[in-house]
Amino acid sequence: MIPMSVLDVHTIAFLADALAPVWNLPIIDGQILKRRRPYYPTLQKELDFMVAVGIVSPSKIEYIQDDSQWLLDTNYRLNREIATPILRAAQEFGAHYQELEFVTEVVYAFSSVGSEGIPRISGFDATYSNRMIDIGRMINVDPDQGNNPTTSVALRFRKLLGSLGRATSSELIHLYVKELYGRLNVA
Repeated sequence: MIPMSVLDVHTIAFLADALAPVWNLPIIDGQILKRRRPYYPTLQKELDFMVAVGIVSPSKIEYIQDDSQWLLDTNYRLNREIATPILRAAQEFGAHYQELEFVTEVVYAFSSVGSEGIPRISGFDATYSNRMIDIGRMINVDPDQGNNPTTSVALRFRKLLGSLGRATSSELIHLYVKELYGRLNVA
């Protein structure tokens, strides 16, 4: 998955946000404007800043049209020399350590889908693919009550396993991604 396309970064960010409650982490961005694929303007600004300071390196820089607007289409690669000390420092803080572990687990899970599957995966996600929410409308990832559909499905695997044993939060994420991958292969 290296380098990773900017649209894949946004897709994985959406799914990480939607799955955060599985790890008892807060959802960072409670709403997202539905497009053909997830896109966070705030995340893009952060990526642009990381490019400017050298934490990530862009390649294949071009623009694509998406939902009547032009978006940057590029690939990113982490500059390990600059990023490693930052990641080490973040691991020393308890809350950030858990967040880094969670993001790492989500990326590992989605690496099984591959770069061919990630562009289509949001179309099968329980929250993003809700047909009751049209493109151009807001998706509520952090509902006022209960869990979002993505979290609910992931947690349902724990109930389905029953007496086979208690699934860890990491296993629940991998099971959810495996379910999405199975749906990709059927479609």
